[in-house]
Amino acid sequence: MGCFEGLLTVLFFVFTFAVWCVGVALLAASIYYLVEFNGIFDATDDYSFTYVSIITLGLAGLLIIIGFLGCCGTCKKSKCMLYLFAILLLLLLLGQVGLGVAAFVLKIDINEQITAGFNVTMAQYTQDKATMQSWDLLQETLDCCGSAAPADWDVVLYHDNNSLTVPASCCSSTEGYCATGEVFTCENVEGMETTFASACVMYDPADKDRLFVYSTGCSAALTDRIDDSMIVLGSMLLIFGCFQLLGVCSACIVGKNFGNSGKRDDYY
Repeated sequence: MGCFEGLLTVLFFVFTFAVWCVGVALLAASIYYLVEFNGIFDATDDYSFTYVSIITLGLAGLLIIIGFLGCCGTCKKSKCMLYLFAILLLLLLLGQVGLGVAAFVLKIDINEQITAGFNVTMAQYTQDKATMQSWDLLQETLDCCGSAAPADWDVVLYHDNNSLTVPASCCSSTEGYCATGEVFTCENVEGMETTFASACVMYDPADKDRLFVYSTGCSAALTDRIDDSMIVLGSMLLIFGCFQLLGVCSACIVGKNFGNSGKRDDYY
């Protein structure tokens, strides 16, 4: 084996080990997001995000297997394992391209599903404890209030004259209407006794000096968060895709060299 071939083999081993590490990291990140943000996704009344997390878990598992094949194939000088590594890596690349196109095409539909889901779960805020907790977590995490705006809560929570009532999780500070003394327990919704009480704040939208309530709707906030994540993820996948192509070519070259090396050993 020549100097160049030896260097290529070492670099290829480093690459396959990196693929394995990426798979492990992606697995850990997927589990984290699935556990940490599951409550937020419950507020959308849509399981698409859960499905995405599960697909990502499968992708992470595939990367771990591919990285394992590459490392073992290099150490054992197995041409078969390296060719299998190249095939799986190429299939993964094609799958990434397909998912990227689908995500771009379905982006508008996802945004509409988020808004529709929010409108459904908002009506259940004072009727279901899990929904209440999901909305409070959502608003505190994304610094938002309501589906499109704080006024959306007007049809859900009790209101008086020109005042609006919103969950205390809409508060951006403990000042003005959001001061501790202004927070009260929401106990009635359109005259119906609710089983699970939530902290609420009543305020006058015209009193700008005392407003400390998030003005951004959660649909826009979550959509912006998803868009930002998609840009970062898309950039990472583009870079990783280039390395994947190099990995496929390198696997074929290294596998061929191992095959030629084995033939020379048999000859001698």
